[in-house]
Amino acid sequence: MSAAWPLTGREDELRFIERALRRADGPHGVVLAGAAGVGKTRLAREALSLASRRGAAVRWVPATGPRGYYRWARSPGC
Repeated sequence: MSAAWPLTGREDELRFIERALRRADGPHGVVLAGAAGVGKTRLAREALSLASRRGAAVRWVPATGPRGYYRWARSPGC
């Protein structure tokens, strides 16, 4: 099966992410946190896909590196 399973039961979270990313007062991002296996990656992929289809510039940043790995995210102009 090549199609992804539909996202179910996370409509409220997806709407929250969508509203956060559509705010007009500057660039925004979303951090998803939670225990392993609760569906963070699936929710993130769905939100990324939705934003991309609506023409937003999207960037996937995995949170699985050493602390210094994320320094670029705080750099001016990023």
